[in-house]
Amino acid sequence: MKSIIAFFLFVLAFTSVDAGTVFLVRHAEKADKPKEDPALSEAGRERAKHLAAMLDSVPVVALYSSDYRRTRSTLAPLAQAKTLDVVIYDASDSEALAKMVMEKHSDDTVVIAGHSNTVPELVEALGGTATPLEDKDYDNLFVLTRDSDGNVSTLRLHYGERTNK
Repeated sequence: MKSIIAFFLFVLAFTSVDAGTVFLVRHAEKADKPKEDPALSEAGRERAKHLAAMLDSVPVVALYSSDYRRTRSTLAPLAQAKTLDVVIYDASDSEALAKMVMEKHSDDTVVIAGHSNTVPELVEALGGTATPLEDKDYDNLFVLTRDSDGNVSTLRLHYGERTNK
């Protein structure tokens, strides 16, 4: 199954030289405490490692995270593997992030970590088709590919252990 997903991601990411690809994830599972800006739980840390392994062969050029420990930590293993800094964005302004990503990274591959309420907003702001997320949804990976004509295709995958079957 992993090889099928990896192959599909490879094909999707490289279907056009002029294509840009955005991977969007909700932060991984968070610890129960503290309530204010919790870290990742053990399951969340494992999911973050799984994300990094899954995107190992993808030429990611930028990582974006809201300014919360759980989103930054979700991207930390990927940032380390790719030797990239995680750029912080304002979680309350999905439109601004989408505009910047489309202008700065129109032909690149980027990864964005957000929240159950912001990931669908970002998918739509980037021209994709959003699916609502519930609070217990941690395994969604949205892949948006923009072709040279500006058309956006949206693919919703699941990674790691399923959280909302």
